[in-house]
Amino acid sequence: MQSKMKKKGNLVIVNASDGRNLGYSFIYPVEFDQHTIVLKLGEVQRKITNEK
Repeated sequence: MQSKMKKKGNLVIVNASDGRNLGYSFIYPVEFDQHTIVLKLGEVQRKITNEK
């Protein structure tokens, strides 16, 4: 896996415990790296809940 991931309109969250990918769709561009997304997983989940 690349250490730097750039996606437009699609957010991929990596589950650190078992390595599964959880995909979420967004209407706006997102940019992140895997370490940041793992650390901020709870924040991202809240954002997803607010967006839907």
